Amino acid sequence: MRFTEPARDAGNATLKLGDDMWVFTPRLNRVVKIPFSMMASSWMGSDFSYNDLANSDQLVVDFDDRVTGTETSDGHVVYVIEAMPHRSAPVIWGKEVVKTLGATRLPEGWM
Repeated sequence: MRFTEPARDAGNATLKLGDDMWVFTPRLNRVVKIPFSMMASSWMGSDFSYNDLANSDQLVVDFDDRVTGTETSDGHVVYVIEAMPHRSAPVIWGKEVVKTLGATRLPEGWM
């Protein structure tokens, strides 16, 4: 995951490979491996933790997903995804609704 905006965070990146996670900070021009002891801490000052990111592929593994709609936000496509858990999934929710930004900016006047 790489940030392009806001300007103060542009260039920051997070890479997850298996259970390992690294963060690149352009201000320091340095890559730092996130130790297990920090996985419960806040990611980029948000309400999400590094653990939340590390388990993000569970949405694909433990759920049947379908796009239920699209929205726009600041000129970007936002996909609305409904995720229904498999019977054997280790989750407590009956359904999750996720909104995720698309990779490209929409042309002016689109949608």
